Amino acid sequence: MRQVQMVSTGSYLPGDPIDNERMEQLAGGVPEDVLEGLQVKTRYWSVDPETGEHRESNSEMATKAVREALELAGLEPE
Repeated sequence: MRQVQMVSTGSYLPGDPIDNERMEQLAGGVPEDVLEGLQVKTRYWSVDPETGEHRESNSEMATKAVREALELAGLEPE
């Protein structure tokens, strides 16, 4: 039986952060009680909020997260 050891994790957030105020400008008002329940203050979108154009694919974002994890672990991709 093989053993597996997790030595690192990585993450990646696309684009600039979008706060609740900007979100309201883009999508319309959200009731305060809904915002309180979500407790979300900032979002990151892989789509440009102005143009709707996709900036990065899921696989591109995953690749960046994996590269960070490898770097933090001091490992090469091989």
